[in-house]
Amino acid sequence: MSICEPKKTELARAANRSAFPETAKIVDMFREQFGGDVKLLYAEEGGKTVGKPRPLATRFLTAEQWLQGSELVKQDAVRREAKGRVRR
Repeated sequence: MSICEPKKTELARAANRSAFPETAKIVDMFREQFGGDVKLLYAEEGGKTVGKPRPLATRFLTAEQWLQGSELVKQDAVRREAKGRVRR
């Protein structure tokens, strides 16, 4: 392979971004906020799918709903309330 030739992973990435443009935008936003280690597990767009559905991916939750169920978030809320710093 020459230096000018793109790697297979780069070609696959470009093909996925083309096939799933809205998903790519969301993944880009998550990576901007949380770092480059964010991995897409499953997505559906335009009648196409990528990845493998997992139990969490088969249920639709908002970020707020997911966080409300998180034990760490509950512990943080209790700690904040004890210190008189309640999030509204």
